[in-house]
Amino acid sequence: MKHQHRLELSAIIVVGDLRQRGQRVLDQLLRQTAINRMEIIVVDLAEPSKPELNRPEDQPIRYRRESPQMPLQEARILGFRIAQGEVVAFIEDHCYPSLHWAEALLDAHRAGEWVMVNYVFHCANPENYFAYAEFLTDYGIFSAPIKAGLTTLTASLNISYKRPFLVDYEREIGQLPFPDFILQEYCNQQGLLMYQDDRAEVTHENFENLWEMLKCHFFAHNILAVNRVKQKQLSELKRVGYCIGVMTLAPALRLWRLFSGFRNRPDLQWKSLLALPPILIDVVVCALGEAIGYIHKFLIAEHALNRYDLNAPRAKVNNQ
Repeated sequence: MKHQHRLELSAIIVVGDLRQRGQRVLDQLLRQTAINRMEIIVVDLAEPSKPELNRPEDQPIRYRRESPQMPLQEARILGFRIAQGEVVAFIEDHCYPSLHWAEALLDAHRAGEWVMVNYVFHCANPENYFAYAEFLTDYGIFSAPIKAGLTTLTASLNISYKRPFLVDYEREIGQLPFPDFILQEYCNQQGLLMYQDDRAEVTHENFENLWEMLKCHFFAHNILAVNRVKQKQLSELKRVGYCIGVMTLAPALRLWRLFSGFRNRPDLQWKSLLALPPILIDVVVCALGEAIGYIHKFLIAEHALNRYDLNAPRAKVNNQ
């Protein structure tokens, strides 16, 4: 990697076996209007038989080829620890940034003391019923058009931070948690500011297969609960309480959050009603995975998440 410019932003992407999908994200990052102010960190967890992504030698790229067995959480932490930019921006290998994404993030981070800046999302495959249902559930309340301002809720996995915040968290609390919802809880508890931007646009590719989506979300929420137990050091009694509470309340709370977030978006309210069957199934499966996680960690959870999040095709395109 060769670069002489000041590093203001580190864009971190973890890629799996699907070369076409990862290459598309990398190419979009290389086209950023702020490319001369940033670096790109690629943590490649593909099988050894897979070729590395194509990349020019004269661009600010740090490329790490790691074991396919490395959990997604550890790969993200590795990316953060080798990052040098003052802003650390995570982006998934199925989330495609607009050309002004990095520039918008830098502007947003400079504008205030918030420690997190959320992106604004578009759906890559809205023509598929299940894919759009997943998008509405996970990213609908952050979808374009959206008003910029302070927020208490952000997306997970596709999110940016001021690097000093992450450094301080690791020093004072411990290893960065996964997924990012745990950091959101921490920020809200500590009174730290989070910001919703309206210009840092990304396009997220969603599962067109309901069964694949449910498996991915089940294991992600199982890992969420396991890591929350560690972060909060929950006693056995509290773990049981969390388990019961999540299973009985979480689906209703998530639906309430979804539809209340659309109160000024009647178009999305109507679309969510049409997509309600898969949305209902998804929120119940997510709650089940999380509830079980408070009392039991599946040994295959991290491997399964890698398989479904990194290596399972989401759309008919970019599936190689």
